[in-house]
Amino acid sequence: MHIFIDESGSFTVPSEAKKPAVSAVGAVLLPSLQTPQILAEFKRLSSAWASENGEVKGRLLDEAQVDRFLGFLADCGGLVECTAIDLALHRVSEIRHHQEIQARKITANLTSEHHPNVWAGARALASRLSRLSVPGYVQLVSYSALLEAILREKTMYVVQRRPDDLGTLAWTLDAKGQPITEMESLWSFLVKPFLQSSSLQNPMAHLDWCDYSAFDRAFQSDREGLPDYLAAHARPSPRTRKSVLDINRLLADLNFAASQNEPGLQMADIATNAIRRMLVGNLQQSGWRRLARVMVQPERGSEVVHMIALTNQPRSWARSPYISPLRTIRAEALPMVAG
Repeated sequence: MHIFIDESGSFTVPSEAKKPAVSAVGAVLLPSLQTPQILAEFKRLSSAWASENGEVKGRLLDEAQVDRFLGFLADCGGLVECTAIDLALHRVSEIRHHQEIQARKITANLTSEHHPNVWAGARALASRLSRLSVPGYVQLVSYSALLEAILREKTMYVVQRRPDDLGTLAWTLDAKGQPITEMESLWSFLVKPFLQSSSLQNPMAHLDWCDYSAFDRAFQSDREGLPDYLAAHARPSPRTRKSVLDINRLLADLNFAASQNEPGLQMADIATNAIRRMLVGNLQQSGWRRLARVMVQPERGSEVVHMIALTNQPRSWARSPYISPLRTIRAEALPMVAG
């Protein structure tokens, strides 16, 4: 499976919270074997659309073009995953507090038995995380939440329909600079221990009747080979008590690329921008109606777009203007369990 990831929005807290201030990170997931053909067909489909420096941009498309794109993506077997945050419901001080807590966790489990070099490296990472700007930190958390959602939910959907497609996972992210930005550099380092810890403490759910052999061969490692500091937190895998998900192998094919030269990233830009425009009320239903054909029904009580909060006292978004389209899509989205 090939996964293209992009973002939409400023990730800044507005000075006045008079309306939703949504930023989003989204992904387009394509079947691996068909990806080259899908990208070629997308280039033909979008050749006459508005572009910027030769690059198709979602913000330049109207409802009819977005609708046509989503229909094309659905017909190709593509999927969309998205994590969003409404920064109108946050304060800068709350985000900074969350940031400091996460920075402290980097060194929380170190003891005098750890080598000084380990201490020095951990302190350097904690310092880098603390120094990130508020938008950079919100981006870092949003990207991490997106990858976890893909691993926990989209793999469960795909294994029921295209199990061999889970034998390869290629990740392509839109690079915001050359070289990559400090946020991208730090996230690339921190996302692996974050996902590894999460997968060990709360293993991915599994479906007994499905064939996970391609996924397991590619991304499972012998549990006995874990370092002591990880083995102490590992819970048995639902499928086998001898192996665990190896995040290093799972993210081995992760790359940043310039979206101008990568049509897959332009597809991710259109999808993510469409979702954000829908959430803030700038895209009519005629433009987002087909999102239900490329998004999977979440577990009960959740939404098709993962709305995250970086505060211990999240303000309710249940009455926000985006609740109606989210509920509409959830009702019509692809069923998780194959019929």
